[in-house]
Amino acid sequence: MSVSFGGGSRQPKFGQSSNGQMPVGCAIPFFGIFAGMGTLFLFLMLGAIINGQMPGFTAFFILLPLVFIAVGVGGIVSSVRNVGKSRESLNVVVGTERALPISPLAKTPGQSLAWRLPMEQGQKAATCVLSFFALFWNGIVLCGFVSILGGYVAGRESVVGLLFMLPFIAIGIVLLVLVARQFMIAYGVKETVVEIEREPVCPGERVRIRVVQSGAMEVDDYTVALVGEERITYRRGTDTYHDKHVIQATEVYRSGSMRFDASNPWEQSFEISIPADAMHSFHSPNNEVVWTINVKAKVRRWPDFEFKFPLRVAPTGTREMVEWP
Repeated sequence: MSVSFGGGSRQPKFGQSSNGQMPVGCAIPFFGIFAGMGTLFLFLMLGAIINGQMPGFTAFFILLPLVFIAVGVGGIVSSVRNVGKSRESLNVVVGTERALPISPLAKTPGQSLAWRLPMEQGQKAATCVLSFFALFWNGIVLCGFVSILGGYVAGRESVVGLLFMLPFIAIGIVLLVLVARQFMIAYGVKETVVEIEREPVCPGERVRIRVVQSGAMEVDDYTVALVGEERITYRRGTDTYHDKHVIQATEVYRSGSMRFDASNPWEQSFEISIPADAMHSFHSPNNEVVWTINVKAKVRRWPDFEFKFPLRVAPTGTREMVEWP
C-alpha cells in the first residue's frame, strides 16, 4: 500500500521549493545581501576608525557587521545544501514509497522497556550555545568599555560614553547569570531517563513508561506529565512569530517533598493513555503538533528544571508507516 500526505515526492528544480519555505533561487540572493552589506559596513567602519572619524565609544560596534556576515554565509550554505531536496526529505519521515508528516525520532533501546526517549533539548548543548553567545556579547562590550575608559582617563572621552555603555553591561551581566543557571542544571542535575514500551503510539492506546532519576537532591515537587502542544510559526510584515498552545495535558505523577539518593536512583513505572480523539503528531514548516513526556522538579537550593522527552502519536492504523525498519 502506498500512502502519501501533502502531495507527491516530485523533486523540485533549482529555484523552486515544495516545502513552503523560501525558494532556493530567492534564498541565495537574499542571504547574499546580508553577507554583502555586512562586509561593506565592516570595511566602512574600519576606514572610519583608521581615519579617526568614529568616536572611541562607538568603535566597539566594529564587530556587529560580523553578525550579518555570519547570517548571510550560513543562509547561503544551508540553501545550497538543500538544492534538489523534496518536502519529504526535508520535513517528514520517509519510508519505502511511503511518507507521513511526522518528524523522525532518535530513540535508542531501553534497559527495562523497549525504547529510551531522547531529551528534546540537550542541556549541555544548550549551555554551550548560551555560553558562546554570552562570551561573544561580553567580549564586544568589554572591548568597547576598555576603549572608552582609556579615552576618559586620557581626557579624550566624556562621561557620556561611559553612561552609554551601562545598558550593554547590564545585558551582559544578565547573560552571565543565565549561563550560570544553565550550567548548574546541565552539570548539577544528574541523568533523567524516560523509557516507553512501544513507540509510536496511536490515539486510544495505553502504554507503560518508566522514569529514572539519578543523583542526590531534595525537591519540593516532582511531576511527570503527558503533554500535547501545537507550535505555530507565522509572519506579520517582516517579523516572524512563534506561538505555543497546549492541546492536552495529563498529569501522570506528582510527589510532595522528597529526597533522591545518589547511591540508589529513583525509578517508577506509570501507565499513560492517549485520548481517543487526540490529534496525532504532525510536522510542517509552519505548524507542528508535538507530544512529550515532561519531567519537572522544584529543587531546594538549586535552579528548578523541566525536561521534555518527545514521543510520536501516529494516526490510527499507520503505525507501520512511522516505525523505522
